Amino acid sequence: ATAPRRLRRPPSEATDLGAAGAASHSPVDAPDLRPAPALARLRRGGPPIAVAPRPMINPARNLIVLWSPKSACTTTYVWFSHVSGFLPQVRKYANWPHKHRQEVYDRSAFYNEAAAGDLSGARALRIIRDPYSRAASIYRHALQTRFAEKALAFYRGGELSPETGLSFQQFLDFAATLDMAEVDIHFRPQFHPYEAARKPDDVINISKQDLFGALNGFERSAGWAETDFAQFGWLHGLEGKRKAKQNPLEGEALDHVAFTRQNAQGGVFPSYAQLLTPEARAKIETIYKVDFDAYRDFL
Repeated sequence: ATAPRRLRRPPSEATDLGAAGAASHSPVDAPDLRPAPALARLRRGGPPIAVAPRPMINPARNLIVLWSPKSACTTTYVWFSHVSGFLPQVRKYANWPHKHRQEVYDRSAFYNEAAAGDLSGARALRIIRDPYSRAASIYRHALQTRFAEKALAFYRGGELSPETGLSFQQFLDFAATLDMAEVDIHFRPQFHPYEAARKPDDVINISKQDLFGALNGFERSAGWAETDFAQFGWLHGLEGKRKAKQNPLEGEALDHVAFTRQNAQGGVFPSYAQLLTPEARAKIETIYKVDFDAYRDFL
């Protein structure tokens, strides 16, 4: 398995692997995730680390994890909560791990105090995905769900809709008009404002590396026990249901074909390779230029 790319030698620290059902790991103390007082919570306009999507932080592990939607974000949060000792809480709280992140972890005094504290000694891990395939995944997600509908309503008089259909090329033209600092986090570049002041110490590109193997490599380099991902059958099942089924379709210029929500949900959808034509790739390189610039050594 491939380890994450190391940028500098991190401090060594003790193991932490208190996941539900992971009897092979030494138990650790889970952080207290009681809510922070409303006035103590980080607000918009605060420090860069408070900008959504908010990095995951555990000072006790000297760990910062920078993540993005559509870049293995669910598995990343599960792993982070596992090595932080509170995965049993995540599983008990809801079937969807991000519900715990949004409603418990992000609102906790533990997180808010950590984000406002001194993180200069923490090791920052960045999880990325190839920007081309991520853009195609964002398009499909916009068709399958309703996260993009509010923004689409203000584009070209609301004439484009997942219900009636829009092509990948139309979607990219729409994405190019968005204010990436304000739009839904599913659209935003992977490069996070916090990285402008502090580059990540380690980068895992899930498009080129096996994520589980790379996370195990990160754990070894930190002096931790390795997570046995084979024990997370529930996670594999959850991700298996969500993973887009890509079935190559007949025809050409499928990036110009208007696909609908019904197409995306029903499986009548092209492979990402069919969408990622030279024309589409050129647009993605412009829309997500900051990602290509920031992670060029890892793509």
